[in-house]
Amino acid sequence: SNTAIIGNNVSIGNNVSIGEYSVIGDNVKISDNTVINNHVVIAENTIVGKKCYIKSGAIIGEDGFGFERDEYSRPIRFPHFGNVVIGDDVEVGAKTIIARGALNSTIIGDNTKIDDNAFIAHNVKIGKNTMIAACSEISGSAKIGNNCWIGPNSTIRDGVNIGDGSFLGIACIISDDILPNSKIGNISNLSFRDIVISMSEYLKYIVADESTLQFAQIFGYSNSIHLHEERVKDTRCKKRTTHDVIYEPLFYSIFGTRLIGSNCVLYLTKYTFF
Repeated sequence: SNTAIIGNNVSIGNNVSIGEYSVIGDNVKISDNTVINNHVVIAENTIVGKKCYIKSGAIIGEDGFGFERDEYSRPIRFPHFGNVVIGDDVEVGAKTIIARGALNSTIIGDNTKIDDNAFIAHNVKIGKNTMIAACSEISGSAKIGNNCWIGPNSTIRDGVNIGDGSFLGIACIISDDILPNSKIGNISNLSFRDIVISMSEYLKYIVADESTLQFAQIFGYSNSIHLHEERVKDTRCKKRTTHDVIYEPLFYSIFGTRLIGSNCVLYLTKYTFF
């Protein structure tokens, strides 16, 4: 376009399209058949492969969030000397940011697709054929394998490794390494299994007196028949009883961490009193 700014020593391949008001920094290499939309910034020393599609507002190759504190605990910016290397047939979404490496490269593998408003921090390495949905945040030096799916609004801690073929559901918060082919269905790294007919789960838990009183207090339940041994002596019950209003919140708080998988249905519960 007429309004694009191209730096020095830039290599642009055949059939490359650069949109309005985009800025291409010094020493950038853009390979054949790549499309760069409007208002894109590709900072110095970035390498972009063949047949890539970079949507409007993306910023690739600028400094990441790196600071060290001085003797007065003031944060001082740590200079970033690395770059970004993007493979072939990669898509980068609108307003997505990919920071350059601090000393080495931030790497995006071939055929990887990144949605809008994602953030890829410095020194991240993403494998081939991986898909990263909108608003995901991948912190510095994290490694994501091949053929992964990162769900929208997911957050991956710095230095974490995500194994090949892993699936992260919506809004996952990943703070530990994930083994290959894992399926993560919530925000606490709890994996879920595939659901099959007749699958069941078994849980044994003794509802102690202390637990009953505690949960009654939490849920605001104050019926003396169930809570006060002295007050119940003049009733037909004679002894204090545990009512479903008390034990079911307790039960589900425990069972809720042991569900057999995504979209499961609680069909039957059995209680034994002794």
